[in-house]
Amino acid sequence: YLLTLFDIKRGFEVYAIELDEGRLEMAKHNAQIYGVHDKIKWIHGDCLEVLPTLKVSLRVLSTKALIFIQ
Repeated sequence: YLLTLFDIKRGFEVYAIELDEGRLEMAKHNAQIYGVHDKIKWIHGDCLEVLPTLKVSLRVLSTKALIFIQ
């Protein structure tokens, strides 16, 4: 998540896509703690369906975490 905070500070648009609503709410809560909640575009849905609709570059943090930056 540190890279995401760095990217937000540099002015990039950051998208958070999560299928599980509970996990999405937890991520929103964590982003509020770090003061970046309003700088992330939150999308509840399947990333395989959402990604084709976005023009973004992909950053892979791990097998479980993907960061999409426009």
